[in-house]
Amino acid sequence: MTYFADLHTHTSASDGLASPRELARTFMEYDGLTLDEVLDALEPEAEFSAKLGLDNTQLTGLAKATRDVANHLRTVGKTDHNTLLGTEEMLDELRRLGARERGKRFIVGAEINASHEFQHIGYHSLHLLVYFQDARGFDLLARTEEEARDFVKALRDDHLDLFNRIIAGLNKSWLNEKRDRVNEHFKGQIPPITEEELKAQSKRRAAKSCDPSSIINTANQYVPLVQTDFAELLYARGIGQSPEKVTDDYFARNAVLYVPSTPNQLTVPTDEVLRELNRKNRRAKVRAEIGLAHPAGYVRAIARKIEGDGFYGRRGVGEAFNIVGSAIDTFARSGQIRFIETDYPGYRRKAASSTEQEMRQHLADLQNDREFTRISTLWARQKASELGILASGGSDTHSTEMTPRLGYGFGDLAFPDDKVDRLFQR
Repeated sequence: MTYFADLHTHTSASDGLASPRELARTFMEYDGLTLDEVLDALEPEAEFSAKLGLDNTQLTGLAKATRDVANHLRTVGKTDHNTLLGTEEMLDELRRLGARERGKRFIVGAEINASHEFQHIGYHSLHLLVYFQDARGFDLLARTEEEARDFVKALRDDHLDLFNRIIAGLNKSWLNEKRDRVNEHFKGQIPPITEEELKAQSKRRAAKSCDPSSIINTANQYVPLVQTDFAELLYARGIGQSPEKVTDDYFARNAVLYVPSTPNQLTVPTDEVLRELNRKNRRAKVRAEIGLAHPAGYVRAIARKIEGDGFYGRRGVGEAFNIVGSAIDTFARSGQIRFIETDYPGYRRKAASSTEQEMRQHLADLQNDREFTRISTLWARQKASELGILASGGSDTHSTEMTPRLGYGFGDLAFPDDKVDRLFQR
């Protein structure tokens, strides 16, 4: 029997929409996922194909393979941005649902925002993935409650200061140019969003994610400001049908108000984060296994800079693979990272199609997206093999109701669970 893992997920502790407990419940409910439920996650491909009377054999085959991945998802990793909030709550919910008795595993990690000066294009946002383990291993479900609490306490003592420093800089950025961008877009339509409102909203989100008495919460873990905080405040002002819809319509990648973590003087450089993590690992009780998140995402972003909207052009993609590959070489050969996220579903362009021509064009765009995911996955696996580093994989899910979905992304993620243990072997 082949089992699968998802080592890249987000909750409302950072920029996800589901609480840590909700994500835990979704993970535990996957065993009975139906074919129709999977096809629903492959929208709009299934919808447009049906409307156009196209042969759906390939899509149905993809859905069946996807259902198999979901029904055999064994390991989940929580990797919220720059925060450990919600760790204890997700673990508690998994225990309540009998996760260990059903053979499930839970890893605590984080996705760290930093900045890197890429060759030819200058500074660009770059994310690191870290997964935590101690002498007892990485699976928090394999511990007694007391052992798990000791792990979380040591994790807090060893790493919380770094996370708080990163969040402090990023939050200043959110409160300034990113808030200004949102307010300018809706100028004259609604009252502007204030700094006080954003801070209050982030605290409400944290309360949803983290019990007041949790070890991390009482340790004064800073709360990161995120896109969903803006979505909640805009919805309260009458924008959109729901906070989830506002997030999708305005803040999803490449949407009109998508505001990435733009590198600036407030963003900690990647080299500095890597030095600090590796320095901590020499004395920490809980060590961080360090890797590079979604290199395919940087390839896509850099190719877009080179080619514009035609970012699948051969010149743009080829040059972007070389630029990102050079950065990976530097990190790996210096021993700063142990893995890269080779298996990653990437992104899909938003559907706003009503006519037959628009639907056909969008289906062609989605096919290009799938082909890019396939090629970039093969490239990342080959790069990891050449450098003798390890592979990770995850959906980067931010919602239990929207794609990319936990475990299978857009239907093209199937990261084998047996690779998880290799990430933690020393």
